[in-house]
Amino acid sequence: MITNVGVRLDSTATATASAEISTFGFAKGGTLDVTAHEITPASAKVWAVSCPKGELQAPLDAGGLGSQTCAAMIAADYVATRGCQAALLSNQQTVRITKTQKSREVTIVVLCDANAQVDFSGTFVKLNPKSGHVGFEYAPAARMFAGFIIIWVIVFAVKGAYFWKRRDALTWLHVLLLAPVVTRLVWLCLLYTSDAADEGLGVDLGGRPIIKK
Repeated sequence: MITNVGVRLDSTATATASAEISTFGFAKGGTLDVTAHEITPASAKVWAVSCPKGELQAPLDAGGLGSQTCAAMIAADYVATRGCQAALLSNQQTVRITKTQKSREVTIVVLCDANAQVDFSGTFVKLNPKSGHVGFEYAPAARMFAGFIIIWVIVFAVKGAYFWKRRDALTWLHVLLLAPVVTRLVWLCLLYTSDAADEGLGVDLGGRPIIKK
């Protein structure tokens, strides 16, 4: 799953010091790659925090407390006790967070600087070892989708072979009987390949969300 984000963080109020990015089902060994395209000003301390669902909600209470206090609170209250993972972001840099267990997680960005306003834009890429951009809870649906394509290929092959053997006796009615099979197969293939091309590394049946705030 790929999420492109453009957001303004304002630590003068707790409600605007952090922003929720996405929720994703990570399998063990899954990765979260965060690329910060723009952090303005560049010296701002912006963190990406990923926690099991239910352990973290935006706005984060640590936002806007000052860089040292905020970082210490994230480490002590979220990373050490709630199974969260966090990374400090820098302009034009990519950080990777690797998941050590299966978990449905919420990812946020939080501005730690006190009384500051920061423009942040970045890309969040969530990947699982076997299902690519698909969360573990939706992986069976992707396999089922591919299974339907295989079934329709078999149906098309069987009907096509049957009609070919009896091609001398074919009528327009036989063509009409084969048309639904062909159109359904073409539709499934185009849908599957268009999603794969859109995501690059995998098929994401949930689409590609773009968040702008």
